[in-house]
Amino acid sequence: MKLTIKTALIFCLFFLLGGMTININAQRTEDPKEAKRRLKEEKKREKEELKQYKKMKPEQIKALKTGFDRLSTDLNQCAATKDSLNRRIADMEGKAMMQDSALKQMEMELASAKEKAAKASEISEAMAVNKENAPLNKGLVFAVQLGAYRNFSLTTPKKGISTDSNDGMNKYLLGAFANLRLAEAFKKEVQVMGIKDAWIVAFHNGKRITLEQAKTMSGK
Repeated sequence: MKLTIKTALIFCLFFLLGGMTININAQRTEDPKEAKRRLKEEKKREKEELKQYKKMKPEQIKALKTGFDRLSTDLNQCAATKDSLNRRIADMEGKAMMQDSALKQMEMELASAKEKAAKASEISEAMAVNKENAPLNKGLVFAVQLGAYRNFSLTTPKKGISTDSNDGMNKYLLGAFANLRLAEAFKKEVQVMGIKDAWIVAFHNGKRITLEQAKTMSGK
């Protein structure tokens, strides 16, 4: 009975440890004589290995098998770790692409804001809108807004440009009119001069209100 168990363990170990060697060159073109010689050497080596296994005690064979199983587990863990790292790398690359896209968007926004600020300054000087402006903080006033930016702020004041930054956004305004019709006319002139997306905003005693509220207050 002991011999049967030992023999079974020997054959199991023989197969697990690769006693029956797989020929990785089987698909390659090989000289028949060379192939015959190689196969003969492999069989001889396999017989020698089998003899060595037969001489081993069952405890030794079990220990080798345990080591083989442990090695297989380690290899599987390494493969799992590699897959996890690959996923993390892919995730980091995705985040980097998103950040790069956001950065480019910010750069475009800054470039647009600087261009509008330069045009607004030219418009202000050319039309001298600051000479007869109504104060933004007194009564009902209409102005032309050039844009609203979170990541841009004028480093130096520009002639004729007002700023409204009470909600975390930097909003830049041109002109200040007590009459909506004058504000509409000025908005069209600003758009003709290059700031196509300019629009009208309203204030009452310095507080921003909607155009609908302003029209109601002005009776229009």
